[in-house]
Amino acid sequence: MRHRKGEQNEPVPAKSEKSEQDKATSTDDSSGASVNSPSDQPQEPRQTQTTNSSGWPSLWQSLYCIVGLLVALMMGCAHAYFMSQLHENQMYFTRIETVEREISFRTETGLFYSYFKQLVEAKSLDKGIHQLMYDNMTEHGHTINVMERMNIHQEVLLGILFRTFRVPLLINTEPVYFYLNAVWSLQAMYVVAIFCTVWVLTGGWAGGVLSVLLFTINRQDTTRVWFSMPLRESFSIPFIFAQLLFVTIYFKRRSSIPHEILLAAITICTFCLSVTWQFAQFVLLLQAFALYSSQALQLVPTHKVRNVMMVQLLCLAAVCLLQFGNTLIPRSLVISFILGSLIVFTIQGEDGLRSRSFIGNFGKLVGYTLLTFAVAAVANVTIKALIAEEADRHIYNFVRAKLGLSSPWADRDFDVLLYICDPSFKGLPHEVWQDLLRNFLLVPYAGSAAVLLILLTISVLANWWAQSHPSKVKCDDARDDDASADDTGSGSGWLLGRPDIAYHLLYTCFFGFVAFTTLRFKYLWTPHMCILAAVGVSDAQLYQWLLSRVGVKSEKAARVLQHLVVLAMAGFLVYTYLPIISEELGYLGEFYDPDTVALMKWITKSTRTTAAFAGSMQLMAGVKLCTGHPIANHPHYEDRRLRERTWEIYQIYGKQPAELVHRNLRKYGIDYIILEKSICYAHNDERWPGCRLPDIMDRCNGHTLDFPDGQHNETLVPSEHGRFCDEVQADDSYKKYFRSSFSNKTFRVFKVLNLSSDK
Repeated sequence: MRHRKGEQNEPVPAKSEKSEQDKATSTDDSSGASVNSPSDQPQEPRQTQTTNSSGWPSLWQSLYCIVGLLVALMMGCAHAYFMSQLHENQMYFTRIETVEREISFRTETGLFYSYFKQLVEAKSLDKGIHQLMYDNMTEHGHTINVMERMNIHQEVLLGILFRTFRVPLLINTEPVYFYLNAVWSLQAMYVVAIFCTVWVLTGGWAGGVLSVLLFTINRQDTTRVWFSMPLRESFSIPFIFAQLLFVTIYFKRRSSIPHEILLAAITICTFCLSVTWQFAQFVLLLQAFALYSSQALQLVPTHKVRNVMMVQLLCLAAVCLLQFGNTLIPRSLVISFILGSLIVFTIQGEDGLRSRSFIGNFGKLVGYTLLTFAVAAVANVTIKALIAEEADRHIYNFVRAKLGLSSPWADRDFDVLLYICDPSFKGLPHEVWQDLLRNFLLVPYAGSAAVLLILLTISVLANWWAQSHPSKVKCDDARDDDASADDTGSGSGWLLGRPDIAYHLLYTCFFGFVAFTTLRFKYLWTPHMCILAAVGVSDAQLYQWLLSRVGVKSEKAARVLQHLVVLAMAGFLVYTYLPIISEELGYLGEFYDPDTVALMKWITKSTRTTAAFAGSMQLMAGVKLCTGHPIANHPHYEDRRLRERTWEIYQIYGKQPAELVHRNLRKYGIDYIILEKSICYAHNDERWPGCRLPDIMDRCNGHTLDFPDGQHNETLVPSEHGRFCDEVQADDSYKKYFRSSFSNKTFRVFKVLNLSSDK
């Protein structure tokens, strides 16, 4: 199939072979690099093979694109249906009662969904939004602007849409299904973005089919949407990969889509991914690292990298305004790094990285990189001096601990220990590697990444050598990145003509490193593994280049080999995993958590609606959603005052006197505390010693641990008091402060007595 060239390029006048050989040496600004002589490169197909005499794409090419788009949409819808069915089969969601549905939204997912529910059930839309902006239910005794603190604009938008279009003829469904259908729709878009990204990179949509198959087969490691729908990543990651698609097209040396349209699409996606997830700033930081590296290695032209970084900066500023000046955004590292990069780009100029000596190129790379980080550091210090807020201190302390620059065990840093001890913030476990290997993703990904890394290294070195020996190298004749020069490349400089693939390679390196060190971020890396694995297996130009190394320079042979390999692998995957997927779709489970259901019903029926509750952050989110009662703490941990409040409340799991615990709770107007036996009597996990919540509390209070973990225990001393969650039910002296109100196999609820009025 030779449709690819004509599909991505405007028709250009044919050039004679003689004029090609007589061209003066020049450099293409799409890579900032010299490439091999035209005689070494695969010949570009004639324009008449893909366009008619009027310059329009041929009928075959148009049909091929239409079929590809239909396949992408079908696979996106099929994946969304598959995710929804897995959720239904696991929970029996459509048949369980409302309180069980809401309990199934665990931890922070319940908190976020509660705001959608609150907006839908408000007497009016205006009143609902006003309640979110002046909320005193989420942190009892403290009024907060939820829209400033949290990324809930998607809940606000969905709430507005539901209230506006809930006439039965338009939306004949319950609010929860409307919410879930929005999530499933985004998952369809997510898969279409992955499909089309591979299509753009390889020139054929067969690779897109392969990438979606790998994504679905490895769903345990690529997504968790079917059991945690309201997570922020369920809304943000689809836009991350949609943005990646448009950046890929924008970075191609030639594209039939105007750059203005591509930048507009990148802007929309960047804004959406930023406004829907508080961790988007870290995603954009990794993207900025990849962008900067591609520019520093002269793989992507400076003006394109600058434009994308400007889009990132603009979108972060817009999100900051939309979140009423949320200080986490201007204080973030990504803002400082982008500012440093843009300043250095201005100093460099468009060709500032090029040098006529090999050592000069290396020296400029190191020098400008150090300068960028220096400017970024100065910018970050300056911004933090102007915005004296410590909402993000725990993030920097966590990063320092992950890098081994500090020890939270010795520092007794409660906030960092909560993160360090959370399995999702530990390194990528061995089981994940085994799953990726068993499900046929790791091998093609590792092979593709290894080959491309070798080609990248060779290409950069070859470019530096070419710049230092201009008289010995014949260069491509295209200076403009939209020129008609062949972008397949050849020889040692193959990646110099493929800035899109070069960016993806650097992208996967940065995201892979973060996923390797922090399990929670694997859902940003493993989908990209599917993309790169499919590219390595199905890229037509790569096959053409590889065949040219053994003397075969037929484009038809490369196309045939490409499709044979892709079809063979796709067929093998379908044959192997279709029975497994069918079996999963046939599995029928049901949500079952009677103790939590009993707790929520007791709170609703037996306590006044203004009674405030405190307990573990995860449980409190469910209490707010299921009962509508005010809570004192919650899982959205990005606020200094909330962290201090949580530390004081969590003394219910420490070894502290009743007077101190009671004083802490009454300080925040708390009426009831909920103690979880699974926390109070948690078993010691030998894999992560000292990571039980009671152990963390003991260490941070300076008390010896029940199960010593060997981590700086010499400074700990025995406590004079027993563990509160034990003593409160056994010691009669505690009855002066607390009265048992409810108990079952999982929970114990105590009323916090007001000594001046309660008996």
